[in-house]
Amino acid sequence: MTEAEQPPIQIITASQTFEGHEDSVFAAVVFPYRCRMVTASGDKMLHLWDLEDGVVLKIMEGHHNAVYKIAISTDMQFIASGDKDGKLIAWNKDGESLTQPIEVHFNYIYMLDFPPASTELASGSFDTTAVLWNTKTWEVHGDPINCGPGAEVRCLRYSPSGENIAIATKTNIQIWNSGKRALRSSRVTLLSMHLQNH
Repeated sequence: MTEAEQPPIQIITASQTFEGHEDSVFAAVVFPYRCRMVTASGDKMLHLWDLEDGVVLKIMEGHHNAVYKIAISTDMQFIASGDKDGKLIAWNKDGESLTQPIEVHFNYIYMLDFPPASTELASGSFDTTAVLWNTKTWEVHGDPINCGPGAEVRCLRYSPSGENIAIATKTNIQIWNSGKRALRSSRVTLLSMHLQNH
């Protein structure tokens, strides 16, 4: 039987249950070495977990509204979290805050991503902008990327080289050069993509 012909694996019961948040959990990210996990919740808290013992190593406080997104840098030195108010907090790998809540977006931070080199962080928001952060100073690095009217940022990802950022918005997909803040490819509307495929 080839790999493609293998029957799907059915998971019937959870191998472990983690309890501790007092509201809905909106995000969970596992460290690359899989010994720890960070969760974010509507209770305004982040929890840093030990995956082997299932215990909370750190309750990370600082946000004043629901936390929707978290990201862990590739080198595992930084954790970033974004909330409903558009505020971002940077943390070290042990859950200690490196910054106070920084307000740069005026709407939900809906996406966070680090490039492979972990030298910057990208935050994307419903305010139709993506902002790049310097991870040495935790200051905004260059001008924000304006994705256009109505283009709420739903997802963003760095390329493997870290040179480009793909930004998926409510209305289109955009590829930007992160250093030059240049739009590298023409905007492709999701509607036109749908029509071309039918």
